[in-house]
Amino acid sequence: MVSLNGLPDNEKEKIEFEIHQIEKELKIIDILKKAIAKHELDDIQIRAAASSLHSIYNGIEKILLIKTKSLKDDFEIDDKCHTRLVAKAVDYGVITKE
Repeated sequence: MVSLNGLPDNEKEKIEFEIHQIEKELKIIDILKKAIAKHELDDIQIRAAASSLHSIYNGIEKILLIKTKSLKDDFEIDDKCHTRLVAKAVDYGVITKE
């Protein structure tokens, strides 16, 4: 779980919102996992799964950006920003390497 200690209220609210959205997407993934056990997914279900996974990834990335920016780190958006964001989050102890 992400520590919200020391964050301004507006940043806490943003993170809580993202966590709520991720939880909603995980529920959709659970439903689709049950459908996989019964039969193959149709095109719509496959697209729903892809969309949910993309939303989860984006939510996690937004949380990491909020946390990194709260540590007063200027973060440039470029073609390697995703990798650098994860590395910075590890460096700051926001996430672990595992």
